[in-house]
Amino acid sequence: MYRQAMFVMMILSASATWAQDFNETIRLFQSPRWQLEQEAQDRPVQRSVWDGRGSWIAMRVFLRGGGAAELELTPEQDAKFAFLRKDNELGVEWSQNKFKTQDPEFLAVIQTVENARPKNDPFFENITEEQRQAFIAAHGAISEMWLNDMQRDIEETLSPEQMQKVRALELQLLSEIGLPSPAMFEPLGLSDEQKKQMAEIKKEMEPEFDKLLDESMALRQERFKLMGAFLAEEYKDKNPASNDEIFKTMVKVELTDELKQKYRENMERGRKFTTLLKNRLMNVLTDEQLDKMQQLLDNTPDFVKQMLVEMKAQREANEKAGNWTPGPDSWRPGDGAPEEFKRQRKADSKARKAFPTTE
Repeated sequence: MYRQAMFVMMILSASATWAQDFNETIRLFQSPRWQLEQEAQDRPVQRSVWDGRGSWIAMRVFLRGGGAAELELTPEQDAKFAFLRKDNELGVEWSQNKFKTQDPEFLAVIQTVENARPKNDPFFENITEEQRQAFIAAHGAISEMWLNDMQRDIEETLSPEQMQKVRALELQLLSEIGLPSPAMFEPLGLSDEQKKQMAEIKKEMEPEFDKLLDESMALRQERFKLMGAFLAEEYKDKNPASNDEIFKTMVKVELTDELKQKYRENMERGRKFTTLLKNRLMNVLTDEQLDKMQQLLDNTPDFVKQMLVEMKAQREANEKAGNWTPGPDSWRPGDGAPEEFKRQRKADSKARKAFPTTE
């Protein structure tokens, strides 16, 4: 889910990565430049739920999953968020508008990206660690600006009642397949003290989250290198018919057994982290809030339930086939439901049925 949301801003003249010459394109896919651009764009998206900016995920599920009627959008609201229905185009309209209006903040960020590019090294093959960090920070600011704008648009455009439905869907979704955050518990009516406690838990666990995110990004870079080598071999005697053909070819690459194992270990650590975080956040809730949460989960829309079932079935089929390649719905920090998640109860809490999972 999260990977589908990553917008690759190739339309930006300042950050475009697509080379006109195919040989240069192959070199690009094998280069540190491609890997760093993808990491810089994707890292803020991965953190958006963790940072409480994940309402776009629920909105996207509503609009793409057949639940728009439940949200009762006006025609104007529906038109404003129509881009959420599209595949991998989340940032296109936004960036086009920024260029069209000559938004000064946006143009300043673009210039910062340009300034951060190593001089006379178009593929970043001799980039230093200091240059690497500077480029990721500058390029990532584009994603940060987009996420902030989208979260603000959602909160300012929707009515309080509509926003409550969005938050409820966030709770239903993230309780099953995502990384929990204090923001997702808003429909339960948190007190100021509870918000403070959850913020402290989040702060305490953030170093481990960052470690997992760094690890997953490093694994993706290894995968990009394999993709570049695979493309070079696939097209050594021919040229692709289109860009789409190249991207469809890229996903056919099979990972090495060693890299598959690294991904599986990363997934397992991520699941344990997600379970621990959920347990600690939910222990802050009162019995009444836990009951209200259970009611919301029991009322999860059918189209969401079906989506979760299909995601789980696809993941299991890929792993069973022995040809598992991390793809759009692979685990990164925030992805993947624990297989045996049960709600932790305080010693003095009355017995309740186990917290629902994707099982």
